[in-house]
Amino acid sequence: GTDVAVDYASANGTAEAGADYAAAAGKSRGEVGARARFMYGELFFEQKKFADAIRQFQRVMFGYGAEKAPDEIKNWQSKAGFEAARCAEVQIANAKTATEKAEAVADAKKFYQYVVQNHAGHDLAATAKARLAEEKLWVERSEAYMAEAQRLSHTGSWHLNVRTGKVVWSQESFAILGFDS
Repeated sequence: GTDVAVDYASANGTAEAGADYAAAAGKSRGEVGARARFMYGELFFEQKKFADAIRQFQRVMFGYGAEKAPDEIKNWQSKAGFEAARCAEVQIANAKTATEKAEAVADAKKFYQYVVQNHAGHDLAATAKARLAEEKLWVERSEAYMAEAQRLSHTGSWHLNVRTGKVVWSQESFAILGFDS
């Protein structure tokens, strides 16, 4: 996947490769189009334009017949879901705030779950399932470390989800203010 996109871009120039992939994706609603759209996403991934890459991968995942797509397209849909999850994982590592990290974790889970649930027979489904298990452990461990650091430093934190209006306080925030959690 990525190697072919990078090799083509190296040989022909990134801008030209991107234009060719976009043109091929726009002309074909079949496997050629799905593969071209996937390769376009890979090109963005290589350029570290993760949001653009995810958009292209999602177009493969949910376009080209979506769940009614023929098997040769489902192959590219599965690969696109997996690559979208990998992009989200990079965004987790690059997140500057807890909110950005939480959103990237949710995206990675969503994309890996897409592969596991919609493409269970694909080779990448087992790897996606393993990544989901690792992700769960990583998040739990991260939350435990955060709680312990807050307890030791006697600092708290809170998070506001602006979409839902829900506010979440840490255990230590409750303790500092003298409330039971």
